[in-house]
Formats: sequence, structure tokens, C-alpha cells
Amino acid sequence: MKKLACVCLAALLAAGIAGCAPKAEGAYAFDEVLADSFAGLGVEWDAYEHPDVVSEDKWQLVLERVDKLSPAYIRCMINLDWVVTDWQKNTDDGGADDTWSYNWEQSNIKSLLKILDHCQERGIGVALGAWRAVDGWDMRDSSDARYAKIVGDVFDELVNKRGYSCIRWLVPTNEPNYIEGNTFGSWSAGVNNVYAQLQEHGLAEKVAITGPDVSSYTAAMTWCADAARDVGDKLGNYSVHLYVSDYTVDSGNLAENISDIDGAIAEYDDALAQKGLYIWEGGLIDGRNEQFDTNELIDTYGYGFRMADYTVQCILGGAEGVCFWELDDAMHFLENGQTKNWGMFSSLGDAAQQELRPWFQSSMLLTKIFAPGRRVYGCPVNGEKETTVRAAAAVSEDGTEGGYCVLNQGTQERECTFYLPAVSGGEKLYVYIYGEGHTKLGADGYILPNYELDGSLSSALTLRVPAKSTVFVTNVKY
Repeated sequence: MKKLACVCLAALLAAGIAGCAPKAEGAYAFDEVLADSFAGLGVEWDAYEHPDVVSEDKWQLVLERVDKLSPAYIRCMINLDWVVTDWQKNTDDGGADDTWSYNWEQSNIKSLLKILDHCQERGIGVALGAWRAVDGWDMRDSSDARYAKIVGDVFDELVNKRGYSCIRWLVPTNEPNYIEGNTFGSWSAGVNNVYAQLQEHGLAEKVAITGPDVSSYTAAMTWCADAARDVGDKLGNYSVHLYVSDYTVDSGNLAENISDIDGAIAEYDDALAQKGLYIWEGGLIDGRNEQFDTNELIDTYGYGFRMADYTVQCILGGAEGVCFWELDDAMHFLENGQTKNWGMFSSLGDAAQQELRPWFQSSMLLTKIFAPGRRVYGCPVNGEKETTVRAAAAVSEDGTEGGYCVLNQGTQERECTFYLPAVSGGEKLYVYIYGEGHTKLGADGYILPNYELDGSLSSALTLRVPAKSTVFVTNVKY
């Protein structure tokens, strides 16, 4: 029999899948509770900047892939001048008592409504916001009263009048730390203004503000602490963006960074456990082409492997949720007319670019295993000195469904034994291997199990995890 490079079938059988004892010597138990009811994982799915070029067949392809990915929530950003028709009118009085006209038939807004329709039907939560204040008013930040009033009008229309209860969060503005001339003071003033508008429209109990939505670990440490101290009572959860280096992931430092941010918030907000820290934009910075804002490694298995490790470390560090940047290249265009390549596929690319990129496969398994409402577990392998292996598990509320993933950052294959005692159901195991040369795809382009075995997650299972690869074990076939 040919020796298998990834999960050795002989080792699996030797572990006693059929009727082995629940524990085995040297086995790692997933018994450290990290979250009682995890929020799940999501993806950035923005309203398309040029929706007219997305044909109906491409749109149906996008919807099919969203359904397969099964995000618990999405982040969706728009430009307010897509919907405000008279944003350039004079406002000599500062706009405190002004009103505006809105066009809900504009093509970009129709794109937004199609996204919201799908999320409403599928029960996918939405964090909705505007990239920044309307440029025509020369506003540098979201503290302008006119900005808050328009945001209030837009959310009143979408949530109260059109009934999009899927909209659960409001993003006041994107990455305020990168807006020239902006300060924390102007951002927090904007939060107070927007919160007042939510109250005025009867939305404060329906939609939560998320913030500060800053990007970088350094900004997160200061802005999150300040936000918790000054406007924590106005925030429904805490939002940061983290685009990190390969080294930060490979070394395991990301988990420590998440823990640091979590601790900075907890110092000022006792309700953090109920609100949670979300990584509302998550991605890798290595491979980024500065000129074209494109990641040249997005097509590689390595990107998907590190994003899986990124996600696990965020969970281990205490994050309540992670939102992957991003779904589809076609959402955003460059000045040269080309799309930005950061997605899991490109619905407007050539035949090769329209195919699913490898990191869709690892992300899909993560979203399904770490589904919303599940209890999430760590295990002792994560605490071993200089370990190259990280692992996390999740179990459904009734204890019948679950799974875990094991990552090997090392340059050599690792053999480890795991079991998940909290699972009581299932008679079959499905083993997926994510890694270059190991991943098995079906004719439809989606990942398939490498092995199907009789057994239970609560029984010890020995895995041989190849270098720079991830093994997923579940009792549900995805």
C-alpha cells in the first residue's frame, strides 16, 4: 500500500476509530472552553461599485458560493452619494435642520438591496456602513451632524420601512485612523451623533454601533481603549481591522495581539463579554502590491493556510468573530478599470480567475465548523513551548455535531492524537486535508473529504499533519 503523505490511514485505524477508548495515552483533549456561544465567521460582501457589469448568471454564481460558504454575517459598505440625490446643496446653517432627497432606484443601491434580500432570506447578519462622509461637503470625518442625519435616514428606510432585520450593526465610518486630519475626538463625536439618530428613529434597540473600526494593532490598542472609556455605552461590539504579516501568523504572535486588544477594552468596559471583539476586516499584508492594492499571493494555498491559522489564533486570543476580506474581486475597481484582487474568486475575471481560489476551501470549512451558537474549545497543544501545531474545536448546542481543525506551521510532518469529549453524536468522521498537493476537489470545485471513517469525535484519533497544512475533522459532511 502506498504511504499517504497527509493523514496516514494506517495510523487512523491504529488509533481505534471503530470502538477505541475515549482517551489514549498522550492524546490532546479539546476541553478548554474558549467561548460558550461563538458568533461565527463572516466575509466582506460589499455593494458592487459597477453592478451593471455583473450579469445575472454571474450574480447567481455569487449567491451559490455565498450559500456554500455559509457566513454567519457579512460586512457591507456603501457610498452615501449613491443614494443621496442632493448632497451638494448649500447648507449655510450647518445642516442641523436640513433634509435630503433619496434615490433608491440607483444601480449601486439596487445591488445593496439584492445583497440584503439574500441575507434576510438566509438569516445572515449584516454590518452596514458608509466608507466615509460625502466628499462633496468637504467633510473629513463622521462628526458632521449632516452625516449622522443621513445615516439615520438611510437606516430608518432600510430597517424600519423595508424590514431588513438582518441589518444588526452600523459602521459609522471605515478606518477613521487613516482619514487625514481625523482624531479620536471627532470619531467619538460622530458616534454620539449617530447614536442620537438611532434613538430618534427607534432603532437603538434594533441596530448596534460597531467601532472604532481602526486598522492596525497599534491603532487598535489606543482607539479601542479610548472607545471603551468614552463611548463604550454606545457600542454594541468592538471592531478592528488587522492585515498582518506572514511572520505574525507563523510565529503565533497574532493570538497575543488579539489578547492584548481584548484586555485594553476590558479595562474600561465590563460588558465586553456580551459585546465581543470582532475582526471586521481580516487578511494578510505580505504579497500586497502597493500601487494596485492587490494581493499577488491571493491565488496560493499558502494564503489559505495562513488565513486558517489567522482565524484560529483570533479565536484563541479571545475574538468573538472574524470577517474575511473579501468575497469577490468584482466589488471594487481601480482607477485603471481593473478589479482589486483580494477575493475568494473574481466573478468578472477570466475563466481561471472565476474559479474558486484555494482559500475559499479552508474558509468554508472554518465557517461551517465554527458556526454561530457553537461552544468553542482549545486544547493543551496550543500552550506547548515553541509548538508548530495549533488547534481549535467547536460543538453544537445539543452536542451532536462538531469538528476541529489542526494546523502545522512546521517544516516537517507532525503526528498528534486528539479527541473532542463534548460530542455525543455521529457514527462517521469526515477528514479534509487543506494543503498544496493534498486537497481533494469535486467536479463542482468545492472541497471533498479525503477520507470517510467509522467513529466518533469523542474517540482518540491520530493524525499525521503535513508541513504547512491543515487537517479538518468533522462528523458532518460539508
